[in-house]
Amino acid sequence: MANIEIRGLTKSYGKTVAVNDVSFKVNTGDFTVVLGPSGSGKTTLLRCVAGFEKPDSGSLLFDGTDVTELRPKDRDVAMVFQSYALFPLMTIGDNIAFPLKMRNVPAAEIKERVNKVADLLVIKDLLDKKPGQLSGGEQQRAALGRAIVREPNALLMDEPLTSLDAPLRAQMRRELKKIKKETKMTAIYVTHDQAEAMALADTLAIMNSGRLIQYDKPLEMYSRPSNTFVAGFIGSPPTNLIEAKVEASNGQARLRIGSATIPVDGGMSPKLKDAANGKIMVGVRPEDIQMFPTKNSERSVETVVESTEPLGSSILVNALLGESYVKLVLSPDRRVGPGDRLWIEWETAKMYFFDDSGKLIT
Repeated sequence: MANIEIRGLTKSYGKTVAVNDVSFKVNTGDFTVVLGPSGSGKTTLLRCVAGFEKPDSGSLLFDGTDVTELRPKDRDVAMVFQSYALFPLMTIGDNIAFPLKMRNVPAAEIKERVNKVADLLVIKDLLDKKPGQLSGGEQQRAALGRAIVREPNALLMDEPLTSLDAPLRAQMRRELKKIKKETKMTAIYVTHDQAEAMALADTLAIMNSGRLIQYDKPLEMYSRPSNTFVAGFIGSPPTNLIEAKVEASNGQARLRIGSATIPVDGGMSPKLKDAANGKIMVGVRPEDIQMFPTKNSERSVETVVESTEPLGSSILVNALLGESYVKLVLSPDRRVGPGDRLWIEWETAKMYFFDDSGKLIT
């Protein structure tokens, strides 16, 4: 298995810059997920790693060897697409065996490796069937089997679960975690689904508008987003971003949000002090917010419920705070409706501060 290093990769289509000076390293055996909205450049980046697209600048290294100019077949990577791309007239066993036959692997070894992969993916009883006889989840497992059977340098996956329904997606996530554990294969996985990304990733790369925004371990990124884009993209529901004014007195920072005054514990960092008497954005996770039917203290912030979304195990509340919206999570036994007033509070240690450019204030 290879480690993959992406250095300053840039790819444009005419005047559109799809990938803009992206750099990061995937260590051997790591499962890296590239996450971002549609049009962020994540698929183009993956196609450059695979060799299907030639970058305008930058380089790609596998185990320290520059492979930027190599053809896809010479990079020894396997790619799994959103479409299953199985040969419809071949059996599943022949589909999985196909890349080994193309490399003239001995028949006995082919049989052994196909059976091993089929056991791993729990599709051994499907090897004699044709793709048209399988469900979507079974076909995707077969496509994964064909990719990993030849033990490539790296496994590249482009939104492979998008066409599956929710229960099958959850099942396939479990299968992918098992594959990751048992094969220890270097993998790059592209998705726009942040829950999928958090569940699968050893490391997470967030992209937007062709740029790499943050590269970190999922829980580190969740607990310390580098800017407002990451804060608002990671988490379900996402982080609330609330406009606040910083006030300072005797080295103590306070936040003014609406009519509430919220002290900032632990003194005032130099960068937060620089923002004194100016506006910042405060990030607060919905799960870190406490709610009260009446004002609980001087730090309570008043909100007005605009709509609710019953989710079974919880109720998602969309509330107005001044001219901004906040999302709140209530237990299903709470009864609130449009127009109701709620008072909210949170621990100051749970806040993130962002400057007027959207960057995290540390």
